[in-house]
Amino acid sequence: MNRKKRRWETLLAAPLLAAVLLLATLLDAGNVQAADMAGAYQCSITIPVQVTVSGDTAPQENYTFTMKTETDGAPMPTESTLTVTGSGTGSFAPITYTAPGDYIYRITQTAGTTKGMTYDLSGYQVTVRVVNAENGSLAAEIWAVKNDSNQKVDSIAFHNQYDDGQAPAAPADPGSGSDNNGSTGNGGGGSDTSGNTGNRGIGSDGAGNNSGNNGSGSSGSSSSRAARTGDTNQIFLYGGLMVIALLGCGLFVLTGRKERRKSA
Repeated sequence: MNRKKRRWETLLAAPLLAAVLLLATLLDAGNVQAADMAGAYQCSITIPVQVTVSGDTAPQENYTFTMKTETDGAPMPTESTLTVTGSGTGSFAPITYTAPGDYIYRITQTAGTTKGMTYDLSGYQVTVRVVNAENGSLAAEIWAVKNDSNQKVDSIAFHNQYDDGQAPAAPADPGSGSDNNGSTGNGGGGSDTSGNTGNRGIGSDGAGNNSGNNGSGSSGSSSSRAARTGDTNQIFLYGGLMVIALLGCGLFVLTGRKERRKSA
């Protein structure tokens, strides 16, 4: 009796052990498949931010942007702040979603302390819509509006303006021209009729002559010119009278000689 019992126990032990091993294998395969499905049923997105800085003398600065969620339980990136140096583009760390739905965030810039810098304090409301994809996974659509408007924007962009407070440099004097010899014209260097020096001159020409357009100054030529004050007219008058006097004397001498010859 005992031998028969042991024989049956031995015969039954092998099938039972095989069944246990098969069941364990099926359970492990089910767990692996479930893990694979869980990994496939998700999606990840990144949200970029662009910053531009106006102003030729703007110093190099690190600009800080912050993301906050407006939807309870919404996934967040590993870092909720983003730093962009100067004009450029950066992105928040990837955000992973495992369930469909609308997830809303707000992105703003933290004002810095640079003197003369005007920081763009606009707020962007970003919506991430997660939906079921045809392949059994998840897909996401992203859009944003600026300052709670109804108009969607193409990008999340911030514009900072720098002004150092200094007045712009005065433009160069248009009358400071250079002649062919490399010398600078200074308005002719002459004085006008009221004694004031011409201050907007045209640069000297190839002959070295300068002229001022605000005053009738004498030229910068190497040969001097007579001032037009009427003195030349008086010289011509005196010269004419002298010539007439000489002609009169000559006629008087000739007439005297003729009379002497007749009387002789």
